[in-house]
Amino acid sequence: MRYATGIVLMTLALATPALAVDDIQNHRFDAAGVKLVRVDHPVGELEIIGADVNAVEVRMEIDCDGRNCAERIDDIRLEGRTKNGELHLEVDGYPRFGKGVSVNLELRVPRSVALAVEHGVGETSIDGVAGDIELEAGVGEVEIRGSSAAFHSAEIELGVGESELSVDGATIDGDSFLFVGGETEWHKGRGESRLKVEVGVGEVSVRLD
Repeated sequence: MRYATGIVLMTLALATPALAVDDIQNHRFDAAGVKLVRVDHPVGELEIIGADVNAVEVRMEIDCDGRNCAERIDDIRLEGRTKNGELHLEVDGYPRFGKGVSVNLELRVPRSVALAVEHGVGETSIDGVAGDIELEAGVGEVEIRGSSAAFHSAEIELGVGESELSVDGATIDGDSFLFVGGETEWHKGRGESRLKVEVGVGEVSVRLD
């Protein structure tokens, strides 16, 4: 995994709770013609909500606790680039030694778009997205909620931790053993979208109703 290296360093970045909000930014990106939203996020909370909107709306909150916060977060920014139907959102400028710094993102996206997310450390929540979902995370908790009618398949790959996959109220059994992770798959859906989650260490909950 791309985020497998440096997991220990980024975990330390979250060890100290953020005590103050140092910066809040709001961004809006036109979603006309956008089929895929790609998100690269290093450390912090990430929430993505599918809604009846024609734009991608982002609220970015930067928390910093420690010395020289103004200098450490000054270069943090959200970069957005659109090309060939893909909107790429990336948190850029995160400090190399980021202890005490976290970036929390809240996104509202058109519910039909596809998602490709790479998240280093932190909690991830996705709700109401009906397009393809591909999520790769290093350390953290992942919770995904969606409509079973929209998806053809769902897969969870977990290194260490616990995972749960339920479809229309029925739990899908995987091959995990204790807390060593494993794989859970479901390929009997009526929809067209595919969901795949890969997490190094953490907890994963996927519920399709």
